Amino acid sequence: MKNSTLWLLILPSFLCAQPNYPTEITVAQDGSGDFTTIQAAIDASKSFPEVRITIHIKPGVYREKVKVHAWNNRLTLRGESPLTTIIRWDDHFNAIARGRNSTFFTATLLVQGDDFRAEHLTIENAAGPVGQAVAVGVEADRAVFVNCRMIGN
Repeated sequence: MKNSTLWLLILPSFLCAQPNYPTEITVAQDGSGDFTTIQAAIDASKSFPEVRITIHIKPGVYREKVKVHAWNNRLTLRGESPLTTIIRWDDHFNAIARGRNSTFFTATLLVQGDDFRAEHLTIENAAGPVGQAVAVGVEADRAVFVNCRMIGN
């Protein structure tokens, strides 16, 4: 009879367990979601999550300036359609008035969190032809935009 060895693979519990924080969040202006603003949903998300967090954004025009902080990595903002889910703000170079670098403060959406993903959204800087106006600023690694419209000046 041959000697046989039984090998057991024991995975650390954190690899098998479900995260103890929400990974699916809904934003709806009418109050039917978890939050009524995108920024509130981002701010409530777990910092440095182990698994991706997806924020589902219901149709509407969200008039807000949105910042994805460096600690909000692995974050997805998912709209339903770029024609119906719109993030809009209207900062521009002259309105910011922070000197020669004012343009960098005008972004409607500023992404600082790595591994960011946006889907089915319009991100618009609606300032118009009044000076430099940025729709999206990315200061992160690995940002992906799928089926998104970006409108700036």
